[in-house]
Amino acid sequence: MMSSTKHLERGWYGLQFFRELIPIYPVYAVMMTEGGITPIELSLLFIIWSGTVVTLEVPLGVLGDRLPRKLLVLVSCLLKAVAFALWLAMPDFLGFMAGFICWGVSSTILSGTIEALLYDGLSEHDEQMRFTRIYSRGAAIAEVGVASALLIGGVLSQWLGYTVALVLSSVSPLVAALLAWRLLPDMAVHDAARRESYVSTLRTGWEHAVGRRIIAYIIVLFAGVGTFYGVYEEYVGPFLRERDFSLAAIGLVMAGYQGCRAVGMWMAGRLPDFKLRHLNLLYVSGAICLLLMPLGGDVQMAALLSMFVVLFAVVEIVLETQLQHAIESHARATVTSVVNMAREIVGMFYYLLIGLVATATSWHEMTMALAIACLGLIAIVTVVGYRWRV
Repeated sequence: MMSSTKHLERGWYGLQFFRELIPIYPVYAVMMTEGGITPIELSLLFIIWSGTVVTLEVPLGVLGDRLPRKLLVLVSCLLKAVAFALWLAMPDFLGFMAGFICWGVSSTILSGTIEALLYDGLSEHDEQMRFTRIYSRGAAIAEVGVASALLIGGVLSQWLGYTVALVLSSVSPLVAALLAWRLLPDMAVHDAARRESYVSTLRTGWEHAVGRRIIAYIIVLFAGVGTFYGVYEEYVGPFLRERDFSLAAIGLVMAGYQGCRAVGMWMAGRLPDFKLRHLNLLYVSGAICLLLMPLGGDVQMAALLSMFVVLFAVVEIVLETQLQHAIESHARATVTSVVNMAREIVGMFYYLLIGLVATATSWHEMTMALAIACLGLIAIVTVVGYRWRV
């Protein structure tokens, strides 16, 4: 029993690290803007990226309940490698768009599937209560992978150009695929999912997601507020560039806050249980940090950015854990995909808003506007939580 779950645990950690060890991360928005992509075109690319995920999130999420999840993980890693190869081969709007589409499909295939693989893999050995600890550690390790990529990506891009960073970004997902192939378990498809049709599995997951109040509220939290972090992360590079940071300095700052995010995710696995609506206090604190960030000097800015990321990271892990425990259906990957689809739909709106505000003003003023919008949404979501008694 122990060796099986240890194998799963090691495979989970290795997959999380190498799939996120992508050196182009800290500078790809800068690379695109310096290559002639305007702010509104950059937001359009992000919208296309999210649109791909929104379109395919649930249809492909259902596959996570109907096909071998290990196979889907391998396909996802291969597609992510192709994405960066396309950016290297076609450094224009169409090439970037094609890469984002591949990346979106890759993320969509993995979304829901990987969490379900871990939870059900542990459940087979009656160890599902270890999910929080292993999931939070894996998420932290993924952030260490991101931080490592940020640390070396800016330096590589500044001294050797974007080509080296793009090549290494294509290689790392292939390493992740190899580790997944060797270490993750081959799990049989659930009997109930095998007996029913694709449409029935989809309906089961959808009804479970919207029919249970706690899951519906998690969707509201994740989509309405939690999405802010993932969206704003894409614009940190241009924001720092506007402050005259070098590419290497951008990488260092982003590596620092990703390291703090990893610490937050690791700590989240050790925190006591929260009522969902009480998590909004952490969200408020993070949004205030984001609001004050453009007003300080470079040191204060980096510290506030790190705090924003840490606080949102803690809530993310707690919400993901409570979501998995709340799911009482064999369509676990489908339910998780419904939650992620809601996040992507809201994210598309945020990308458009950010692009319009940044084009009309600046990256700094956009950041403050985003923080104010976040605080307003937190107030609304808090009221909903009290009314729903979650």
